[in-house]
Amino acid sequence: TLRELNVLMDSKDYVQGMTANDDRHLLPLVARSERFGDTRLYDYVHEFSEDEDKQFAAVTFLLADGSIFVSFRGTDGSLVGWKEDFNLCLPTPIPSQTQAREYLRATMETCLQRSVMVGGHSKGGNLAMYATATLPEDMQHRLKAVYSNDAPGLNDTVFLSDGYKHMELILHAFVPQSSIIGMLLMHPKSYTVIRSNSVSVFQHNPYTWQVEQGRFIREKELQNSSVFIEKVLKGWLAELDEDHRQQFVNMLFGILQATEAKSFGKDLWLGALRNPKAIVTAVQGIDAN
Repeated sequence: TLRELNVLMDSKDYVQGMTANDDRHLLPLVARSERFGDTRLYDYVHEFSEDEDKQFAAVTFLLADGSIFVSFRGTDGSLVGWKEDFNLCLPTPIPSQTQAREYLRATMETCLQRSVMVGGHSKGGNLAMYATATLPEDMQHRLKAVYSNDAPGLNDTVFLSDGYKHMELILHAFVPQSSIIGMLLMHPKSYTVIRSNSVSVFQHNPYTWQVEQGRFIREKELQNSSVFIEKVLKGWLAELDEDHRQQFVNMLFGILQATEAKSFGKDLWLGALRNPKAIVTAVQGIDAN
């Protein structure tokens, strides 16, 4: 149950992400709450592979009304997780998207009599949209709702598919007013803008989203900075073919990996200071074109 979930926070599987400190405060409160304390959790999956550029985690919640909520985790602090995010700009599905689809399908085949909700934050929201949009039609009809919380969008092929159009009818997409991550790629046409007490990309942290009387405080529209960044990024990606996109991702993470860091943050900067020659070598190896 959620009352036992705190053990996971201290396990080797738990990788520090941007919300780790806030998670440690929230989970004990949720576990003691009357509404969620007895919620059952099962089928927790955590997979990490540098060879496949894969960082995937999911868990299923059995709610009090008998329905289930399949939750996909977003990006952790690892370089592998962030590289997988950058690979979203490529037309082929990333490993986590494929696994998310299989995880959701297996869960729904096991729980035939239960209604299903799916969701996640950041890459987790992307996985939720991809998994539900690529389900067989008969399974899609069992879905009750899909939640995307400031998640990067999908590639053109999935976004224009019949599966996506059906999923979009039950999709609840939320973005902060200066959203950057949630405006990437082909994102939902309809979304709810949430007020945040932070600025720019730091609004991606959902703990900065403002709540009043049990509901998100809503804004009428995105801030101009978010709209501008969306146009710039989409224009830049439109100018690159698949090969150049792949070269850019490999180049960027080749430089980062030269630091011998395994994660963003302090580990990355210390690695850069310790391995300056390796970084210079990686930069010099970049094709001028």
